[in-house]
Amino acid sequence: MRAALAAAVFATALLSSGAAAAQDPTKDGEFRVPLESIIVGLAEGTCDPVHLAPDFIPLCEEQLWEVGQALQMFGAITEMRLIDREGEGDARREIYEVDFSSGRTVKAGIGGRIDGKFTSLSFDG
Repeated sequence: MRAALAAAVFATALLSSGAAAAQDPTKDGEFRVPLESIIVGLAEGTCDPVHLAPDFIPLCEEQLWEVGQALQMFGAITEMRLIDREGEGDARREIYEVDFSSGRTVKAGIGGRIDGKFTSLSFDG
């Protein structure tokens, strides 16, 4: 998980753009809204305790400064597209393409839940 979160070092300051307006889980994915909230929180310097599992928070906090600084360079989220799903139930993982106002597109993965909170977060791009 450490490497997955560290890969987010290239991200940017995200002001929520309303990409999470109306959500259709069959098209938009079940985890799109929580993922957007987590990304925005990271850019603002917080590890989202509403959506991240308690055991994942310390790992997030270890890398928060670096990840948050990187996210701030990308700008606001302009669009999120579900591109893949794996697994079922609490083992489910969803992969999204996330577009930012800077023109950057990143693949973001989220999944693995304990008590409804996520234990896995990754960024590529």
